[in-house]
Amino acid sequence: MPNTKPFACLMKIDETHFIAIWLLSISLLLLPGLSPAQNPAKVYRGQQLQSLRVPIGGIGTGDILIGGRGNIAHIEVFNRPDRQRRLEKTGFAIWCQSGDGPAVAKLLEREIFPPYGESTHKYVAGLPRFREAEFINDFPLHRWQFRDEAIPLKVNMEAFSPFVPLDVAASSYPVVAFYWDLENPTDERVRGSVVFNLENPILGDSITNRYHQNAALQGVRMANQDPENVNYQGQLFIGTTAADPQIQTHWYPGTWRDEAHIFWDDFSKDGRIETQLSDWTTNSDPASYNESTHRMASVLVPFDLAPGERTRIPFYLSWYFPQRVFRLSETFGIAEAAGKTFGNAYSNYFSSELDALSKLLQQEDHLYTMTARFAERLQHSTYPESVKEALSTQAATLRTNLIQVSDKGNVHGFEGVNSGGWCCPGTCTHVWNYEQTLASLFPPLERNMREIEFLHNTFDNGFQAHRSVLPIGDYYFNGPAAADGQMGTVVRAYREWKLSGDDDWLAGVWPGVKKALEFAWYGPGTVSEDRHRHQEKQMAWDPDQNGILTGRQHNTYDINFYGPSSMTTSVYLAALKAGAAMAAAMGDEKSASAYREVYEKGIRATEKELWNGEYFIQTIGDDPAATTEYEPDNGSGASIPKYQYGDGCLSDQLLGQYLAFISGLGYLLDTVKVNSALHSIYRYNFIPSLREFSNVQRVYGLNDESGVVLCTWPNDNRPALPFVYSDEIWTGVEFQVAASLIYAGYTEEGLDIVRAVQDRYDGFKRNPFEHDESGVHYARAMASWSVLLALSGIDYDGQEQRLTFGPRINAGNFSTFWSTGTAWGSFDLVGRVAVLTVDYGELTLRQFGVRDRKIETYPSGKQLRAGEQLVLELR
Repeated sequence: MPNTKPFACLMKIDETHFIAIWLLSISLLLLPGLSPAQNPAKVYRGQQLQSLRVPIGGIGTGDILIGGRGNIAHIEVFNRPDRQRRLEKTGFAIWCQSGDGPAVAKLLEREIFPPYGESTHKYVAGLPRFREAEFINDFPLHRWQFRDEAIPLKVNMEAFSPFVPLDVAASSYPVVAFYWDLENPTDERVRGSVVFNLENPILGDSITNRYHQNAALQGVRMANQDPENVNYQGQLFIGTTAADPQIQTHWYPGTWRDEAHIFWDDFSKDGRIETQLSDWTTNSDPASYNESTHRMASVLVPFDLAPGERTRIPFYLSWYFPQRVFRLSETFGIAEAAGKTFGNAYSNYFSSELDALSKLLQQEDHLYTMTARFAERLQHSTYPESVKEALSTQAATLRTNLIQVSDKGNVHGFEGVNSGGWCCPGTCTHVWNYEQTLASLFPPLERNMREIEFLHNTFDNGFQAHRSVLPIGDYYFNGPAAADGQMGTVVRAYREWKLSGDDDWLAGVWPGVKKALEFAWYGPGTVSEDRHRHQEKQMAWDPDQNGILTGRQHNTYDINFYGPSSMTTSVYLAALKAGAAMAAAMGDEKSASAYREVYEKGIRATEKELWNGEYFIQTIGDDPAATTEYEPDNGSGASIPKYQYGDGCLSDQLLGQYLAFISGLGYLLDTVKVNSALHSIYRYNFIPSLREFSNVQRVYGLNDESGVVLCTWPNDNRPALPFVYSDEIWTGVEFQVAASLIYAGYTEEGLDIVRAVQDRYDGFKRNPFEHDESGVHYARAMASWSVLLALSGIDYDGQEQRLTFGPRINAGNFSTFWSTGTAWGSFDLVGRVAVLTVDYGELTLRQFGVRDRKIETYPSGKQLRAGEQLVLELR
């Protein structure tokens, strides 16, 4: 069990910097922006708890969803989402007695919110619960505080699963720890117990509950003896390291409500339960109206607290379901992939659920400390609360079933999570284009995505399948090339190379990158393989190498743009600029020169053809293959293809500029025009109140809420049938726009958008952890991390070993979390003192500083390891 005392960062400080550090330390305590008391984690209370479901678990392991009331809402550890099923009578309960006073027993969760439409006995809604609770989002730690005047204790619960940026293995434990902190504030001794009840959640015709004990643990091991369903083959364990627990492998095996009656009467009488350690075998068939589940198990821990005494009681839930199979619909109908069993990456680290828990217990203090250190660095960053919630709630998506990591290290992501499955498999390139969280926190996983895209999904002619099929094999998603996605992967390859500084990695993917980029010029050529039939319909996007994309451009709106489009062209320009830099690094100066030449042409063509004086637009053209539908005749005798944006103000009109900003490529086009276009998006597309806004499409904001719609037509020339999502609000696009505005100097406008997002996802109206677009935990929303990059002005180049900051908020009193491909820590700027602290990894710098103030050069390189700092006195 981790030491809960505050940890201290070890530092190696040059004597010449002692005074600077001392002054900075005093500043950290006195200045409100950096004082811990002034930067608490977000607290959700009252109705804000109603829609909350918080995912906790390891990367690629599945998760436990804990409701805002502190209730265990769902257990999703069986290789797929599972929100249609609620476990019966599952959760924690407490019994306590103060002195000789009356005993009290309650479920350890807040009372149920109205409306009270549920009458079933299954979830024991009629048992007493705590009057109030608060949820503290100290991601990646999560805490609940419970209050009830009948309970003579302070009762808090902390849910913990390791989450250490850059350390994939340490962040892939299939374990959740529940730490119950109890304090006796009275002048009477309080004795009692806490019990963890769990319905065996494994699906199978023969599932077992068995007592398990070793030197460290006691609990119940749940397993599946049915070999039919691969996804449910494994074990799950609940238990504790506390002394003298009482265990029930199964409850009383009666009918009707017998098991609940017997358990609650036994527990509420004296806070004890009858020990039952015999093996129990049953099945997962749903219980009928007059049947008990026969699947319940319990682990109880007693306590006895003197006045003023406190204790921490640990419970653990670990699991191990090492292999998975996707359904046919999850592999695009490709039977070879759907029929393949493949392993999860966490099976490379652990051999069972007990092995995973044992290894966690061996390193619990260290893993907790590093997880807490990341939480502290994030929470004490001097960003508005709305920004920190946008960062943390979307980073929590990495813990959900959205992402799979195979035992071969291949990373796959769906677009969103549904109740019993997913939306849209294949790590869709044009959706994941926006995501920045995984790239910043776990860059090895992000690099693998590029490896799949360029080493497997890019064909010899440069055609790139814009979705992957997992497990990887000799089969491919048979869809069109996506112009925004394919060009975006080129830019993101540049980003991954810069973050890692690894020329060997770039050399490995460079042939595919080059082919994918030049596909814009040459198209697919002759196609001989029928399974790649979509290539036959594909034409080159820039056959004359003018630097502007035209023709059919499939994109993230699930339609094709025809004619020059600012959105796809901006991504193309970013790809050309990135491609030139990568080609030069690979010694391919001929390609580098060609890319630069086309890029320069593209600047001129874009500013001439696609600039309307305020923002960048689309020049609508015909479908060169004449396969699309056209709008109804507008009365002029002419019609245009359906689903275009034309002279509209598209929120994604400068998507490529967003990718360029976060990748360190700078401005792509004339700065004044770019800034004007970005501000026009805020001016026209940010709707302060949606009450009078008309939308017949999907609804993600309404009434008096605010949001950025995907497109508006300020000049009243909206097409009769614009692209199909044009009136919708996507948080991933909102974060993209917010970050781009901040990069362009419109910080307040960007923050307005972030506040609007978090107001809509406030815990009552919507769950802040479940941003919705097509399924929740939507991948695009992980663009939120780009807001941190923009506000901090961080610019890291692993090739040049340069790290600089340029804060765009609280510039005189600033603190932020930062990360590179090899290290992470904090950056503090107070007055004339800048301090870089490394908390994890190693960092070599040849340049460090604050732009426009001072950048120090270290010709021999400056080596920093965990616990060390670099101090710079500014002008």
